[in-house]
Amino acid sequence: MKNSGQKNLKSTLIILFSLLSLLATSSDIPSANQSSSFRFIVLGDSRPIFPGAPQAYPFKMMLDEINLIYPDFVVNVGDLIVGYMCPEKEVRRQYEDYLLTIKRCLMPYYNVVGNHEVAGEKGEELYEEYLGRLYYSFDYEGSHFIVLDTDINQEIGKRGDTGKLGEKQYKWFKDDLKANKDKENIFVFMHKPMYSDEDKRESCWSDLGERDKVHELFKKYKVKAVFAGDIHIYKKMKIDGIDYYISGGGGAEQDWKESDGMCIYHYLLVYVKGEKVEVKVVTPLHKHIPPLHL
Repeated sequence: MKNSGQKNLKSTLIILFSLLSLLATSSDIPSANQSSSFRFIVLGDSRPIFPGAPQAYPFKMMLDEINLIYPDFVVNVGDLIVGYMCPEKEVRRQYEDYLLTIKRCLMPYYNVVGNHEVAGEKGEELYEEYLGRLYYSFDYEGSHFIVLDTDINQEIGKRGDTGKLGEKQYKWFKDDLKANKDKENIFVFMHKPMYSDEDKRESCWSDLGERDKVHELFKKYKVKAVFAGDIHIYKKMKIDGIDYYISGGGGAEQDWKESDGMCIYHYLLVYVKGEKVEVKVVTPLHKHIPPLHL
């Protein structure tokens, strides 16, 4: 027992020193006593691999690490459960398991709806029952954050794998951007990436016309960064001066076929200091990719 305790203590100390090293790699790391400086986490696609399975182990590991980092809040960009065509009883079990898992998170935790949540029968209804609004926005320390539902097609009443906002949500989104145009920074979160290739401008959105209109709004209102998931990789793209991130390495099976992205379990650690933003890619083993400046 003594040896086991010593090993656990050693492992804990290694984790703590590794995370301290991570937090100390930038001279621009915000100080806790600066009102306009803060940190937040982005991760996505943390769902289990198959129905009946518990929440993914890499996801649980990340939550424990995130607690040690203690950012201001966390955003999960969708695909939280297996969902889809699972029976309602199983979907409810999956939500309950997910909620139990994220209880370990010590800071505010925001969800983004994904196709796995809403594609099945009563998908939207069950999501709202367990996790709340499908799209919304909030402010924090002078910055504005917008969470979108990209798995909807309100015109034809179909949900899942659509890549569309729909007329009602698009109007709300446009009005919300306009009302918050003077915020220091604007960040947007969605599940379906608007782009998966910055050169070919390939997209996971089915409505490319609407996608282009949304991108023009991003340009007009100087959106700082857009975070999405869906593809189980990490990738960063800069299109017309806007940084688009795909962060789908939160625990689900990895997309090895996506050779142009980094196929790793990871989360993003985002530093904000005034209008300056820095994003680090962190693996569950406390390693990180060199800083990426927006």
